[in-house]
Formats: sequence, C-alpha cells, structure tokens
Amino acid sequence: MAFVHLHNHSDFSILDGATRIPDMVKRAVDLHMPAVALTDHGYLFGIPNLDLECRKYNDAAADMKQWKHDVECLEKGWELEEPSPDAPDAGAHDCVHAQWEGDMAVWESSGNEVAAVKARRPPLVIKPIFGCEAYFITDD
Repeated sequence: MAFVHLHNHSDFSILDGATRIPDMVKRAVDLHMPAVALTDHGYLFGIPNLDLECRKYNDAAADMKQWKHDVECLEKGWELEEPSPDAPDAGAHDCVHAQWEGDMAVWESSGNEVAAVKARRPPLVIKPIFGCEAYFITDD
C-alpha cells in the first residue's frame, strides 16, 4: 500500500509555509508516492503551481509521451510506426515499445477507434490533490 502525505503547506501558506512546491513534488516522486496534497492556510494560490509541477513529471514519462504521440497520429489519420530504440527522444525503449504494442493491439481490435486508444492512458506518475477530493478508509 502506498503512502501519501495529505497535509502539506507550501510557501504560499501564511502561517506554516516553508516548502517550495517544486521541491515538495520532486520529493514525493523520489519516494514513489502516487499523489501529493496541498493544504495551505487561508487560500490556495499554490494550486496552479502544484498542478504544473505534477504535469512536468507526468508528461515526461516515456509511456505517456508515446501514448500522446500515438493518439495524435491516429486522430490525424496517420499510420503508427514502431518506435526506434535509437531515437534520441525514445526514452526507456522497453516501456515505449510496450505502450506502442498495446496501442496498436487496441486500435486493431476495436475497429480503428481512437477512443479505445485514448482509454489506454498510462497511469500518472504523481497526482495532485487539492481539496476537491475526499477519501474515507474504514478501520475493519
């Protein structure tokens, strides 16, 4: 089971803030946390920064780059080509190739439906949580 800090104050928090949002997100990613929360006092001016920092890590993931490329090509009616292991932006080739193979399989089995490939979106590296979600876990 993954651990996530749900009570974090950033440098936008008047009373308790000391942590810079980029540092907070980097630390959460380094510790393999699936999410990071922001609970600043008074206002949540740090939300845009938290979202942008999380997007940097999510969009930089090799499988996410490949998925976005595949969806864009299919929407334009282009044929998907197998990713080259020698390409400078190939990332982790095993991960990229597995994403491409899965996208191709879904594309062919769904009768060339882009929506089916869009449904195969890779999991996020880190998810921002900022007050719009509530999780209740019972003690059984």
